Amino acid sequence: MRKSSARKWMLELAMVLVTIVFVIPVWMVLVNSFKNEKEAAFFGIGLPGSLQFENYVKVFEEANIVRAFLNGMLYCGIVGVLSLVFASMAAFVISRTKGKVTELSYYVFLSGIVLPGAIIPTFFLLQRMGLIGTYASVIVVLLSMTMPVGVFLYTGFIKTVPVELDEAAVIDGAGRLRLFFGIVFPLLTPVTITLVIFNFMGVWNDITTQLYFVDASKWTMPMMVYRFQGMYSTKWNLVFADLVLTSLPVILVYVFGQKYMVSGMTQGAVKG
Repeated sequence: MRKSSARKWMLELAMVLVTIVFVIPVWMVLVNSFKNEKEAAFFGIGLPGSLQFENYVKVFEEANIVRAFLNGMLYCGIVGVLSLVFASMAAFVISRTKGKVTELSYYVFLSGIVLPGAIIPTFFLLQRMGLIGTYASVIVVLLSMTMPVGVFLYTGFIKTVPVELDEAAVIDGAGRLRLFFGIVFPLLTPVTITLVIFNFMGVWNDITTQLYFVDASKWTMPMMVYRFQGMYSTKWNLVFADLVLTSLPVILVYVFGQKYMVSGMTQGAVKG
């Protein structure tokens, strides 16, 4: 009993220490975003002498926050919807069709999870298609990055859905699209919610795709932090305020959706 209790206390202490390691940088960014330029230059974790709310006003005026936010929501919305639809449909075909072609297709999708992206070939391909510099170039690339995980999770979950449901729907006269979207897709809600959160966080935090394929007018908030830091590299109070505003949407989405994210990944990855 003593050994078990000691092990438990050591584990809890280790978890507390790890939590502190992760919380301190976040706290430092938050408190320094309310300090003046001189105080923020020391990168301390103490409270500010007085709250400088004008830092956030300055960021809104100079960092093009509204345009960057709308760009981010555009990418997240379009990529999120298309990724869910295409990944779920592909997973349904893979799960319900036995054959070498569908099996090979599944492993091709899985390779997208582990293989790194190639910027130069992608750039020349998009250039040939006339998409460089457009919103579509970022959307296409991000869609190819988010779909593999979606196919993986959806395939594992659909395999747990009884085939008898498909047969009953076909007997009732349902077509393939009605069968999928009317019967099967509503059953995939746990995985769908997980992918909504997962895709939002991935697309929102992406910076490399925008850096290579579009100009600054089509950048999102994380990319604007990169640009803003170059403009105000000595004014860390403003940079920290910009970081807080950029991180806020992702933090809110994660806080309210984390329980769905964990359960959905468990059902999609383990049950299959």
